[in-house]
Amino acid sequence: MTIADIGIVQGLTESSRAFSGGGFPRNAQGFTDLLTAAGLNGATCEVLAWDHRADIDEWWSGPVGGVATIGRIVVRQPAEVQAEIRRQLGILSAEFTAPDGLLLLPHVALLAAGRA
Repeated sequence: MTIADIGIVQGLTESSRAFSGGGFPRNAQGFTDLLTAAGLNGATCEVLAWDHRADIDEWWSGPVGGVATIGRIVVRQPAEVQAEIRRQLGILSAEFTAPDGLLLLPHVALLAAGRA
């Protein structure tokens, strides 16, 4: 399922596409290599992983409130398309719903450092 499949009529702008990939591999080695290429000495990178817990309505409040790129896309849509996006969120998030009803969302971040 893509955003086009549910009737999204306005997509990403060029500026929002700039951060959607490319530039360097999105892993610890890629980030370390980026910092080294930028002239930092002793660059290192650690992978941090955790499960973020959130209520689905709390999670939905960001996009429907216009937060981030997805929020800018959602708020531009007619009400019926926003309702379909929310319905699809419920379907797609089912596999991440814990027994207590909260979403259990796996996250990974890269924590990097280097010296100038």
